Amino acid sequence: MNDWKVLQVGMGNFGLTWLERVLSKHERIGKVIVVDHHEENLEKARLIAGEREVETFYEAEDALRKHTPDLLINVTQPNHHEAVNALAIQYRIPILCEKPLSLTLEQAMQERDRARSSRVPLMVAENYRYFTICREVKRLLEQGTIGRLHAVEVEFRRAHRMSNYHGQMEQPLLLDVTIHHVDMLRYFTGDNARSVSARGWNPSWSWYSGLTNAHLLVSMNGGVELSYTGSLTCRGDETDWLGSWRFEGESGVLHMANGQLEVKTSAGIRRWTVEQERDSRWAVLDECLASLEEERPGETDVEDNLHTAAIIEAAITSIAEERHVLL
Repeated sequence: MNDWKVLQVGMGNFGLTWLERVLSKHERIGKVIVVDHHEENLEKARLIAGEREVETFYEAEDALRKHTPDLLINVTQPNHHEAVNALAIQYRIPILCEKPLSLTLEQAMQERDRARSSRVPLMVAENYRYFTICREVKRLLEQGTIGRLHAVEVEFRRAHRMSNYHGQMEQPLLLDVTIHHVDMLRYFTGDNARSVSARGWNPSWSWYSGLTNAHLLVSMNGGVELSYTGSLTCRGDETDWLGSWRFEGESGVLHMANGQLEVKTSAGIRRWTVEQERDSRWAVLDECLASLEEERPGETDVEDNLHTAAIIEAAITSIAEERHVLL
């Protein structure tokens, strides 16, 4: 099908980029319906859409009473995800939901159960694993470029200022960014975690109320060990949003940082740049549409994504209770 009718709920800053960079340009998207409580955001959406046919509503249920979209994209704040998804399930509309699916693993499992019982496809938009450079890393690891993978080290640092709900989140780093990185780890290793240890803190100069810095030690079932350091309030040496990754294997090392790949083995050193041609959310949407057409779970279907959510929940528990957590 090349004329998908899509309902997008949530037109904040990130939601507007979904419309501008993906939906308004995607050749397979026909009619777009957008929902937001604020007229200012809806007016921005109309301007962004340009010649693309777009209809606006203040309430998602009003839109669903009038239209039967082929897909609902949920780009609301995380604390609103559950209510919007429940509405979509009530109307039997497939869902592509921004991460985190819910603020707790228990809530995410309840959403999974509701979607499954109603046979409504529910996929989570974990777009970081869809970056071109991440797909290349996966290919290199699978073909044994550095031998059997042993350990992964990740550094993520940004001085990221947000004026919206992020400032009041209890775990802005873990729930908004690190969740992407642990999902990448699961993608790269093809494995799930068996244990997590974590520490979290906030520097004195932080502009967030929640914890913005963390160390994680994650042990995967297959034996790979992750050492992770993240910060949203660093004072310099920023990484890109994917972070700086070091993969150590039996026969070499693979580095990924700032769009660059480097492989070091006994055969020598090879470095090259991987270009990102378009927003990674295109690939997320393409996979979602393909999964619906082929009547199969999407790559980041809710069932798979629960394993990512479980790592974040374990890290939050480890920080709060100062203990090692087994999954």
